[in-house]
Amino acid sequence: MPETIHCESRITRVVVYARGAVVTRQVELPVSVPPEGVTLDVGGITALSDAASFRTSVDGERTVTGLRAPLVAPGEAAAPAPDEVLLRSLLRDVARLNEQVQRAQRRRDLLAAMSIDADLKVPVAGPADKSPGLGPGIEKRVGDALAVSALRHELLCEQDKRIHDLQAKLRDLNQQLHIARNPEKTRSGPAGYSRSAQVTLAPGGEHLRNLEVSYTVRAARWWPAYAARLENGGTRADFSLEAFVAQASGEDWRGAKLSLCTADMLTDITLPQLASLRYGRRQPPRRTGFRAPPEGLDALFAGYDTFEAPPSVPEPVAYAAPADDEDEEQASYAAPAEAMDYKTMAEASMLSSADMAPSAPPASAPYGGAAPVRQSAPMPRAAKKSESRRDEEKAKERSGVAKAMSRQRILADEGAGGGGDYADMEMDQAEAPEFADAPDAEEWLDFDMLALAPGIHHRRGRLIRGHARTAPGYEQAGHLIEGMSGPGGASDPRYARGMFDHQFEATTAVEIPCDGVAHRIRLLSKPAKSRMRMRCVPLADERVFREVELENPLEAPLLPGPVDVFMDGALLITAHVGAVDRGGTVRFGLGEEQRVSVVRNMRATEETKGLIGGKSAVLHHLSIEAASSLAAEVELELIERVPVTGKEVTVDAVSSSPKAEPYKQEERGFPVKGGVRWLIKLPPGGKQELQLKYTLVFDKDYEVEGGNRRA
Repeated sequence: MPETIHCESRITRVVVYARGAVVTRQVELPVSVPPEGVTLDVGGITALSDAASFRTSVDGERTVTGLRAPLVAPGEAAAPAPDEVLLRSLLRDVARLNEQVQRAQRRRDLLAAMSIDADLKVPVAGPADKSPGLGPGIEKRVGDALAVSALRHELLCEQDKRIHDLQAKLRDLNQQLHIARNPEKTRSGPAGYSRSAQVTLAPGGEHLRNLEVSYTVRAARWWPAYAARLENGGTRADFSLEAFVAQASGEDWRGAKLSLCTADMLTDITLPQLASLRYGRRQPPRRTGFRAPPEGLDALFAGYDTFEAPPSVPEPVAYAAPADDEDEEQASYAAPAEAMDYKTMAEASMLSSADMAPSAPPASAPYGGAAPVRQSAPMPRAAKKSESRRDEEKAKERSGVAKAMSRQRILADEGAGGGGDYADMEMDQAEAPEFADAPDAEEWLDFDMLALAPGIHHRRGRLIRGHARTAPGYEQAGHLIEGMSGPGGASDPRYARGMFDHQFEATTAVEIPCDGVAHRIRLLSKPAKSRMRMRCVPLADERVFREVELENPLEAPLLPGPVDVFMDGALLITAHVGAVDRGGTVRFGLGEEQRVSVVRNMRATEETKGLIGGKSAVLHHLSIEAASSLAAEVELELIERVPVTGKEVTVDAVSSSPKAEPYKQEERGFPVKGGVRWLIKLPPGGKQELQLKYTLVFDKDYEVEGGNRRA
């Protein structure tokens, strides 16, 4: 047996897929490794990991010859008692932090309930007042009110930050308190179960420089999220890629480098082997080569054959009985009737398939050759002529069953070896036992699930797939994570990824506890080009909305998900973005801008047209007035639609002032017909008027739906 060295390990990298995750552990190698064969035992791995997924990554000249991941059951040792001194200290700290959180929350509520009244009522003008419209000191009162409002906002932000920090400390203390009260639950895995990665090294004088062990866990998933931090009126922005990550793998991911992948962890990407198509005669299928078995192979299974051989049964005694006319074909070797009755013979004939397994073949026999077969004795003929005809028929039936079972056993031996004394006999395929092999060749690499076939001669020495041993709670953890819904309307990467797969790398180490709760983490942040724009569609709504456009700064496409928009450090709104390609534009609204107004007016005049007045011409004159009360210049986008020429209607004399450009709205994924757009810049406190004219010409017997002079 090779020497076993116990090693510690820590989680250094985690790759979370749409379902499941791959965890990589860094093994702390001993100072010196013996030159003989040695086994490194890496314990403390979660019991919810898949035993067949363990892999090693070696940096060094030493060769890895074996890897096993057995499930370690909890020992029978008594659970450790809680530390009373530590419990009292943690209880005091929890009570103190609870009091601080309550006081901070009360102060925050008082600040939020504070009412700021600038007393802007115009006082009664006296005889010495030069300007009756303005009271004395109104500018000072407005300035004081704004200063108090800014101070209150600053104090509220400080209190919110203080409450957040105190609550984070309180959660950590509560977790420590739970561990101190239940020390037996600190063991890895459910109910104390764990796995141990046993890495076997070949003999050699070289030393390993680095050793990593990786494995997969099922109970893990993620959802995309984003954050945009705007500054300087939206002209400068930082775009952050964030995510909600939930895991119930049985171990905490602390200080690990995280990667998020949109692909499925268990997707088979093996390319199929396509058969070549040729013109000509049909070629026979290619035969696989034959490789002769090595010498001494039977000696390798001598112990196995001895263990599987049935217990020895005395050979039947030869008995010559006088044959009657009706029983002449049944005259054979049989035991004396006086020594065995019908009941005993029935029990002897109804042997199980395991009891009829052949004995070990002789050493001189070739591999797979037919072993000596012990035939079952047929039923004896009746000892007395006075037995009834019914009993004789039952005896014949029992004898036929025994002969069929003996023949089946002989055919199994002949089918395995392809020779022997019974090679000329035909084999009934329906009676031969069958074992279905695994359809996927990759499954045969799961060595922990392979076992020797049961004691059947033609399967001797062959491996079959068994059942993996899983820890309690394995299926429950997977169902818990699978049943979670996306927080805040986040999309599932499995269904929102479209036709691409990408892996996002985090720039810093993260900490994700094993609690089955979605935790929001930040992966990376990059500056992005941004532009603030006002947008209005007066035909549908005359309100003006603020919209920010960001160029995707990441070298990867973005999935649909929520985005938190911050303006100068304060959370402004939580919007939703759709799927964005690499180098695309991210758009999200910031709500209504009430300091910019748009008024739309439509006038329509009707007249006849044509040689005999057979056409109706309706002239539409549209005027749009935009006004801004902001202290800075704004860019306003106005969108309008013009009717499109059809089978019954013709649109003529389309003109606009200033000149409008055609707009199809293809960049938003919802194309329209007949759209026009103005991009204007309103100066501080300025106004601008826009004109649009077009004429509808149609038969006088028709009328526009809603009236020819509709607005």
